[in-house]
Amino acid sequence: MNLRIPYIFLAILCYASALASTVNFIGNRHPVIQEKAAASTGLNSIYVLYDTEGVSISYTASNGDSRPQWLVYDNRGGGFAVPVDNIVYAGPVSTLNNAAGDCGYIIEDGSTRTYFWVTDYSKHRFTLNSLLLSDESNCSSVKLDFSGNAEPIYYTTINGQQKELSRDIELSYSTLRFDTDAKNYILDDVTTQLDHILSDIYIDSPLTNTNFILSGDR
Repeated sequence: MNLRIPYIFLAILCYASALASTVNFIGNRHPVIQEKAAASTGLNSIYVLYDTEGVSISYTASNGDSRPQWLVYDNRGGGFAVPVDNIVYAGPVSTLNNAAGDCGYIIEDGSTRTYFWVTDYSKHRFTLNSLLLSDESNCSSVKLDFSGNAEPIYYTTINGQQKELSRDIELSYSTLRFDTDAKNYILDDVTTQLDHILSDIYIDSPLTNTNFILSGDR
């Protein structure tokens, strides 16, 4: 999706990455984005689904005779996890049909534990309506008025801490910077990464005429 308005060009970019070997998603209409979680979260991975309609999650056990137990937890953390009903077992593969999003899953497979969070992107869709140069801008700072939705996307760690999953939104523009070797100002392309956008964006005023390019989210 591209939206061109005076002075501003807006674009949406999409990225995807590979899935883990033991956890798979079935029925998703778009590629699943996988984020490797920091060790401190207690999670193995974070998965972002375009939506959860008709999506199933399967887990392949290392032992074909195993019947792993599935649990699900909300934003209170793994200490409040409850068993998941209606798991379908077929050999080493266990499947949860009609998976829910914006929650964490724990799969107990003998001595092995797999922890992951699933985000339902349909509840956090990034929308771009307009990006305008505010009349409040001045010689020292620029205010860009953003209209749309780029609110924070949160997930919950095993111990109940709320963390933000960055949207990796990029704001790009040009300015001038002083080159000490050339003893002159040269054109410099700047890219600022934003985890989210709530309303307005503030930056130092560029020293040259420029377009502002807002790209995202991932």
